[in-house]
Amino acid sequence: MLHRLLAVVLVATGLSAGGAIAHAETGPAAAKRCVPGDCFAVTATLDRAPAVGQTATLSVTVTSKEKAANVRVLMDLPENLRWVSPPSGTSRGPATIGRSHLDRASRTGPMRKNEQARYVGTVTATAPGPAAVNVHVTDGRPGPGNEALAYVTVGQEKSFFGMARPATVTLAPPPAETFAAVDTTVDATVDVTKADTCVQGTVAHLTVEGTVQGVPRLRLHVMDRDAEGGDDVLARGETDDQGDYELCFDGDDSDESGGQDVYVTGLSFNDHWSVQDPRNRALYTFQTPVVPDVEQGEREIVDYLPAPGSTDEGTFRIFTAAHAAWKAYTGWIGNPGGCWVAGASPCRSIPIKWAPDFTVPYAVFNNCVSSCSEPDHIIMNATDHLAKMTVAHEIGHFIMDYAYADAYPSAPSCGGLRWMNQVTSEGCAWTEGWATWLAVQAYGETHRRWGPLDASVDLENATWDTPEWGGATGPDIEGRVAGALMDIADGDPRNEIYWDLSSEGPEKVASVVAASRPNTVSEFKNALLAGISTPAGKQEALAAFYQNTIDPEFFEPLLDRVELNRPPVPSGDYSLTTARPTWSVVAALLVESPTRDVHVSLFKDRSHTNGISSKQTGNDKPDFVAVDATSGPKTYFPRVHNASALDSDSYLVEFAESEGSLAPATSTELSMESADIVEIRTADLTTGEPVSFTVTPLDGQDLDIFTMAPSASKWARPRADAKGAFARGPGMAERITITPTVTGSHAVIVIQKNGSGRFTLARS
Repeated sequence: MLHRLLAVVLVATGLSAGGAIAHAETGPAAAKRCVPGDCFAVTATLDRAPAVGQTATLSVTVTSKEKAANVRVLMDLPENLRWVSPPSGTSRGPATIGRSHLDRASRTGPMRKNEQARYVGTVTATAPGPAAVNVHVTDGRPGPGNEALAYVTVGQEKSFFGMARPATVTLAPPPAETFAAVDTTVDATVDVTKADTCVQGTVAHLTVEGTVQGVPRLRLHVMDRDAEGGDDVLARGETDDQGDYELCFDGDDSDESGGQDVYVTGLSFNDHWSVQDPRNRALYTFQTPVVPDVEQGEREIVDYLPAPGSTDEGTFRIFTAAHAAWKAYTGWIGNPGGCWVAGASPCRSIPIKWAPDFTVPYAVFNNCVSSCSEPDHIIMNATDHLAKMTVAHEIGHFIMDYAYADAYPSAPSCGGLRWMNQVTSEGCAWTEGWATWLAVQAYGETHRRWGPLDASVDLENATWDTPEWGGATGPDIEGRVAGALMDIADGDPRNEIYWDLSSEGPEKVASVVAASRPNTVSEFKNALLAGISTPAGKQEALAAFYQNTIDPEFFEPLLDRVELNRPPVPSGDYSLTTARPTWSVVAALLVESPTRDVHVSLFKDRSHTNGISSKQTGNDKPDFVAVDATSGPKTYFPRVHNASALDSDSYLVEFAESEGSLAPATSTELSMESADIVEIRTADLTTGEPVSFTVTPLDGQDLDIFTMAPSASKWARPRADAKGAFARGPGMAERITITPTVTGSHAVIVIQKNGSGRFTLARS
């Protein structure tokens, strides 16, 4: 299901002509924001269906449901209509969608809650053909806007509302019977062994982006025009994945002279999906011009590209979007170009019901859950031919229903219009998030896109503190589920900071869903983890769920001397395991922010009930916690807290174990890179014997030095328990002299506050 309201009026209304905009305030502004796709009520009406050369009055009303600062109203006329007098207060100018040239009147400005604006203008018809007047209203936020449609078929002398339909229509039967009904088997009169004459070409359409693209897997017939006995079928087949075809037949036409009069006709179906008129379930057809007198043995090129704004163009766009979903998904499940469910026989086909003059409140997949008058199908809005991801999204619902053997997951709080950052239920978020992921992944995209006039939503780079998500977190948020699936599937170079580490591929996502049929993203996570063999792979998958706020906590592993750069919101939870009985330390430093601060705690358990905290004030005093050498190899759980109540910048966190002991009267040269913040060594000291330690930067960096004494009663010690020297600044040596009060192994800790490079660490 998708989130767009669309109003349509296809009859005369009797509204008077005029050029004024009337405003009527009926209520105060409200702070609560509306759901994108449900912010405005929009209508568009023509007072008559104008023939060529005639005029008509177009009336548009826009009612805001909430206060909005930048309401954009676009009123687009197709190529065979133009403005005589656009509504007053609007700006007029040319626009293009695909390669369709539009005459646009527009206005942007604020609206109050429950305010109604009326726009009235005069249009004229300039050429015969279909004419869709589209009105699009948005408040500038990402997501779909609201639309209204007035559709008229313009004639040279007489016009009518709606699209032209045949006087007699053969109904398309249910999918199991459809394909035999439209004659898909090779006719007995067509002897392929005698095929010596061929027709080849491309069936194409103009995409919304304005490029020419072939229409894949479209069923075709090559026909011979015979005025006396009726047209003959010469060959049957379908376009390939690029929209190209080659059909050959016996070119011997002994009943006629001068060769065969050939044309190609197409039908909007194949074995896996079809596009049908929702009012009568009829398939759409097209026909090329007749090529006369094709001689035996010839190879004739017959291409087809429908006119901009035509029904064929919209049909082909939807048909091609369905192919993108089918091609991607069947490839992911290891059944490329086959049935939606591998091994299913017969394979289900999904009818997609669409017409350029047919509207519904939102696109929807209707699944048959009991006795049904018709099988599973998808219903689309008139303008959804402009929204390829909307088509793929609804096919995602069909795929889930089919893969689950009709046991579609329970999805409470999922009715009506929703937005992808709204709290619904885990079942709703799972089913909608899956469909959104499939649509975006099928196109190799990172954004959920609607029509060309709508702002897209970035699913790839959304994490805990992404402003557009308004703090919406958890497994009951559609967009968070879709983002998690994207991060599980993708890899470099699309992995973003901070926890997008997984690279399982869309194949893994699709196979887990098909095999385990999860009802929520939590069930999917458990099934996914069960199928990942390596601990590192499991950690990477868990990181993706945390990245997308599905899980409220994630204990990210800290490895020896592998620093991590992380945001201060939310608080960072980590795990580390010491390898041997020696001193170790974990430290954190806020990046490039001397006026803000982060604190460090270290716990023995995941529940954070037994811990040591370091809470020095100011980022010029980086916090650290050192683990005593007597504690031995164990697993600990650090946490980095944001102490500044601000979510900008990021912090570095690093864990290090001592790599050796400093002997008396020795000096060693070490180095740290720019992101490194801590180094550690040990020193065996004796009670009452003074000793000095000096750290000297060789490349201008700012270094601090600390010593930590062992304790028989404390397993870890905060910075406040250490002796330190840290006041001299960049490029200056720091020296500390202590007289030990206990004999044993002491920690010698170096903190790098900024800079990088070599330094010496000396013991007197």
